[in-house]
Amino acid sequence: DEGRRLYRDGKHDQACKYFLEVIEEEPNHLEALYFLAVIALNNKQFEKSFEYLSDILKHRTDYKKSVYLFMCIALKNLGKRAEAVLVASQGIAIFREYFDLLIYRAKLYQAIKYLTSH
Repeated sequence: DEGRRLYRDGKHDQACKYFLEVIEEEPNHLEALYFLAVIALNNKQFEKSFEYLSDILKHRTDYKKSVYLFMCIALKNLGKRAEAVLVASQGIAIFREYFDLLIYRAKLYQAIKYLTSH
């Protein structure tokens, strides 16, 4: 796939343009939404990344386990740690052995506990 190749080759701006064209024709194209979310996350566009990831989950909650981790990262960076914990818990309910998400949720809990105690 052209967009995937562009992304893999580090041509993220071109990949972004490609995937935007894809979702213009097919708004629910999950792979295009996923790559747009990843590119936005890498560019610290956390709100935009969150929106793309949310669109994915509206259509398929089991699309990719990394959707949940990336969504948690976006939410954390938007200052929404409690929401990130909820999203992590939803992802863990579907992907029970996704240890990266389990660890990330634990770190979120620690951060929330630290912030509320200081």
